[in-house]
Amino acid sequence: MENLSLYIGIAAAALVAWWIFKKLFKLAIYAGIIGVAAWFFYFQS
Repeated sequence: MENLSLYIGIAAAALVAWWIFKKLFKLAIYAGIIGVAAWFFYFQS
């Protein structure tokens, strides 16, 4: 039973890491779209 706090800590760290990963993944997708659009417009002009 003394390992309960350890498991809770690991679960909390995993949740935070997953949340940060999702945030960064979404930011990376937006950055990629913006980068492609900027590259496209740059070569069109």
